[in-house]
Amino acid sequence: MKINLFFLMLFINLVDAQSQNFKKYSSGEVENLTKIDTSLSKALREKEIEFSQYYNNEFILFEPFSDITLPIVLNIIETPDKKITEENIIYQMEALNKAFNNEVETPEDHYYKDKAVSTKIRFCVPEINSTFVRKRTVPSGTVFRDLYEMANEEKGVAPYLPQNFINIWVSDLGQIQEGPQIFESAGYSQLPMREAVVDGIVIDIDHFGHNSGNSFYGQGYTLAHLMGNFLGLKPLDGFGNCGGDEVDDTPSHNTETLLCLPHTESMVLSTVCFFVNRRMNRNFMDNVPDECTSMFTYGQMARMQAMLGLKGPRRSFVDEAYFGCTTVKTNSISTIIEKDSYIRLYPNPGNDKIFLEEIQENFFQSGRPYKVYSFEGRFMEGGVLSNKQEINTIDWSTGLYFLIFEGIDNRYKKIVFEIVR
Repeated sequence: MKINLFFLMLFINLVDAQSQNFKKYSSGEVENLTKIDTSLSKALREKEIEFSQYYNNEFILFEPFSDITLPIVLNIIETPDKKITEENIIYQMEALNKAFNNEVETPEDHYYKDKAVSTKIRFCVPEINSTFVRKRTVPSGTVFRDLYEMANEEKGVAPYLPQNFINIWVSDLGQIQEGPQIFESAGYSQLPMREAVVDGIVIDIDHFGHNSGNSFYGQGYTLAHLMGNFLGLKPLDGFGNCGGDEVDDTPSHNTETLLCLPHTESMVLSTVCFFVNRRMNRNFMDNVPDECTSMFTYGQMARMQAMLGLKGPRRSFVDEAYFGCTTVKTNSISTIIEKDSYIRLYPNPGNDKIFLEEIQENFFQSGRPYKVYSFEGRFMEGGVLSNKQEINTIDWSTGLYFLIFEGIDNRYKKIVFEIVR
């Protein structure tokens, strides 16, 4: 009966989708351009190896996951019949911050719900004025195909201080036809460490902010995917055919998901990738309708934070952050992760069990949730701290682990410990 119900729902979704063109991200095509020139490709590989060494040997061990706010400049190329209002800009920024701070609800019965975390990254347009929201009007029907055109002062809008601000171009990108299928061109973004001349994010004007006429993609979450690319995340299919996204706690997809389908314990959405039988179809780095996308994982958060770390390739956006963004009021709690004196973890290194001891009186009685992740970002277990807390680690492999919980100052705390065999 469950199987029949599943296929019935799949059929209904397919029928509903017939009147809707699916969106297509073109970041993979931008990525392929960096590999045409072998000298550039070799230099990129060396940078990626250098980043990997920094991530594994320095960042993950010694740098905290910081509460970061990044400044954005919008370069809007609009037409008389397609314009972006101030209200839509505010809506888009709120949607982007909700996505990056785990404020989009994931269904309680979703298989991967426990993997959803806040990235601790927020974004702001410092002020809605001609400095940070730069507009140009072009004739109706004008379509831009690449960043070179949009960043050209004669045709589009040149970038504004691209080392200090994340430049986002908003314009009509038209449609893409692949064989008989027509896709909406959603946009594209360049990953870090690539060519500076085409660095930035491009998003189609129909996928920016709230669009009541776009039933699948009108809630503003297209930009979350593109921002993930910009901060170092590949899509879950690794730009196609089980390419892999270089994040340990996400499954490799063989292709984009496209449809919004349920994903409970009894409903397995399979890929054909080796050793993978479940899709993470609510992840922002997949490609599903806005109504069913809701999460980043710990591993994705760590990778983006490292891109903004002390030696990260996107560090300049933190070091040179416009002062206006540091004073933006948000509803999120401060989320700097640090060592503390609330609890003691022992023995460290541990073997079959570890114990948590309360140092600050009545701290355990305050109902503090905790989560444990492996060094690779795999969720191990979670719960609520209680007196004489004991964690069974008998089945855990040798390696480093992270205990994360919230202190009474509303800051997340991290204790690093080791299991040895």
